Amino acid sequence: KQRLKLWVRNIPPGISEEEARETILSILTPDNASSLDYFRLSPASKRIPTGTLYLHFKSMEKLVSSHSKLEGFRMPDGKGLEFRLISELSPFQKIPKKRVIDRREGTIGKDADFIAFQQRLEEQKEFKRESAEQQLEKKEAEARKLAEEGGAEGGSECVHTPLLDYLREKREKERNQKDRRREEEKERRRKMEERQARKQAEIDAYQKSRGQAPRGGGAAAA
Repeated sequence: KQRLKLWVRNIPPGISEEEARETILSILTPDNASSLDYFRLSPASKRIPTGTLYLHFKSMEKLVSSHSKLEGFRMPDGKGLEFRLISELSPFQKIPKKRVIDRREGTIGKDADFIAFQQRLEEQKEFKRESAEQQLEKKEAEARKLAEEGGAEGGSECVHTPLLDYLREKREKERNQKDRRREEEKERRRKMEERQARKQAEIDAYQKSRGQAPRGGGAAAA
C-alpha cells in the first residue's frame, strides 16, 4: 500500500489551522491542492514549541511534487519571524475515516415504540406503589371488617406470608419497646417524686426542730 501522508514540521506557533491551510494552498499548485484530501494541524505546546501539519494526498505523484514545494519553505508567523518547514513521510500513515451520517439520526421522537415507552414511563410515575406496611394494614383492616360483619368463612383469619409475618413481628416489637419505655418513664417519675417528698419531709423536720414554721404551713413549736 502506498504511503501518501506527509508530516510537515516546524509550523510557526500561534498560527491557526485556517491560516496554515491558506498558506499551504498558496504554496502548492492547483493540481496538487485538489489532490489534498486530508489536512490537520497539531498546534504548538509547552513540550513541542512549534506546530505540525498532517497532509494526505490521493497519489504518490502529487505527494512528491508537494513535498518538493514544502521542504525548506520559510513560513512567516505574522510577527516578523520565519520558520523553515521540514517535510517528510509521516511515520503513522492512517487517517480518520469520514463519519457516516445516519439518516435516522434525530428522528427518535417520531418513533412509535419510543412514544409508547415514554407513555408507560409517565404512567409509572403517576402510579404510587403501596409499601409493605401499608399492604399489611390493608389486609388486617379487611380481616377485621369481615370478622365484624360475619363474612365469608375464614374471613377473620390473618393472611400469612413470610413478609407479612415479619412485619407483624417487627410492629409487635416496636409496640413492646414503646410500652417498656413508657413504664420506665413512669417509674423514673415516681422515684423522683418520692425523693422530692423525702427531701421536703427532711426540710420540714429540720425547720420544726429550729422552731420555724414548716413550709407546709404547720404551727411552729413553742
